[in-house]
Amino acid sequence: EKGIVIFDSEGKAKGQDFSQWRDVYYTLKGQYGARSSDTDTKDPDSINVLHVAAPIYKDGKIFGVVTVRKPTEGIKKYIENAKHKYSFLAWGIPIFILSLGLLYSILLSKPFEKLTHYAREVRLGSRKPIPKFYQAEASELSQALESMRESLEGKKYIEKTLSHLTHELKSPLTSLMGAAELLENPPSEEARLKLLNNIQSESQRLKSIVERLLGLAALEAQRELDKQEEISLKNWLKPILESLKTKITQKSLRLENQIEEGLCIKGDPFLLETSLRNLLENAIDFSPPQSVLRVLGFQQDKKIIFKIQDQGPGIPDYAQTRVYEKFYSLPRPDTGKKSSGLGLSLVKEIIELHDSQIHLENLKEGGLEVTLIFHAV
Repeated sequence: EKGIVIFDSEGKAKGQDFSQWRDVYYTLKGQYGARSSDTDTKDPDSINVLHVAAPIYKDGKIFGVVTVRKPTEGIKKYIENAKHKYSFLAWGIPIFILSLGLLYSILLSKPFEKLTHYAREVRLGSRKPIPKFYQAEASELSQALESMRESLEGKKYIEKTLSHLTHELKSPLTSLMGAAELLENPPSEEARLKLLNNIQSESQRLKSIVERLLGLAALEAQRELDKQEEISLKNWLKPILESLKTKITQKSLRLENQIEEGLCIKGDPFLLETSLRNLLENAIDFSPPQSVLRVLGFQQDKKIIFKIQDQGPGIPDYAQTRVYEKFYSLPRPDTGKKSSGLGLSLVKEIIELHDSQIHLENLKEGGLEVTLIFHAV
């Protein structure tokens, strides 16, 4: 209790008076005692040692002091380790937060990039379905965009179609009314048969316009295929060509079927048959008698290429940009008559619905080449 050392683990300080050292002095007074001292005050390179004391009690009174000491060199290692640790955290946490923000920004911007791309595709007339998103905000925005597109397209479609339809129906209706007026006064048998034939022809044209228009409207409202099957191109084409054999024979056309074996595509068989039949009928109608009608099919990389080539007049320059317009039709070379003008519009809708392409090109040697590009199975 007088501050005299009675035990030293190193045996160096036994019997010395440590009563004035801060660790002993304050601990004997019942306070916290600690100090930091060099092992040799005269040597600047001596080791610094930390001392921490604790009281020893006897009968409730402070009887003595026990002091433990530790060189600061060992503690410095802990301090350095702590510095490295917290230095890493000081840099790591901001970097982590910035990375997280960047990732969130990318995830947030991706949907808008897709929507921007989709909007451009729609402006160019693409039939691609609207992209789907997991983010609620992006999904809600995409649905709003799709609803707006459908609303605008619907209004524009009705206005444009009614305008064209009125014009197209006027001609056959005028013809029918004229025939009806002529029949009021009994004509000759020959004239009567001619008028009846005209009535039948114009009625058939009206029916064709209505049926094709309904089919086209249903396709335009369809954003994706309801069903798809794997179709062998050669097997699929065979019955279609067989059904058109009479028309081919009537014009003495020579059919060249150059479809390679093993070509398969995926799609709706009924819709694809409708499109192919339309294209073949057009090719037959515009082919001069005793000419060649050629169908080709081959694979190029991951695409199936299907071509129809005729030796007809091709597409005039003035009609190049209008061939897919509803109700636009060119007169047939042999009869001078026009079709409903809905065939190629229907074909284009079907092909685009299959995420495929159609191209029309005049051949240098004369005639027209229709190219369909499908995805290979």
